[in-house]
Amino acid sequence: AAGSLIEGVFLDGISVRRICYQAARVQYEADKGKINPVKMVTGAKILMVANRYDEITAMQLDNNNSDSEVRAIKELMDKPQIYDPDVVSALTRVIHILAPGVSVILNSDEKALVLKENTRNILRPTLLSFRDNSVIDLGLTDYSDLEIVDVLKSLDNRCIIDYEKLKMAGF
Repeated sequence: AAGSLIEGVFLDGISVRRICYQAARVQYEADKGKINPVKMVTGAKILMVANRYDEITAMQLDNNNSDSEVRAIKELMDKPQIYDPDVVSALTRVIHILAPGVSVILNSDEKALVLKENTRNILRPTLLSFRDNSVIDLGLTDYSDLEIVDVLKSLDNRCIIDYEKLKMAGF
């Protein structure tokens, strides 16, 4: 049924159907612990990476907690047998999750500010420590024990509405 829908929407429905089928089949096998490397078309590799990144980072209706972009990238990088490293690398080059000005939390519980991205490894940028204003270049072996755990999130602008108080006030 889904294949027919896809064929009806896209002029080249067979290629799109193949991409979707391959991505879904390989992800299903990976979720079951069966890593079966198959020759996949590039579109399926891209779809798998994009879908998993979105699954990790998107807010869910039944759960307000989504994982951070850093944790998503770590998972994708840690599973090269499932997520094509070239596709993951392409994703990290365009999303800039650790761009200059972003605040991060390190595994030492230290907080720091990203000063400069690392084009070779997005998770190893140059930082400015909030603790003592020292510069930390995670790309250097001197700091091999330090890693970014997460991005420091600022409070958002969501409003919490007390509907009972509104009702009591006549609204």
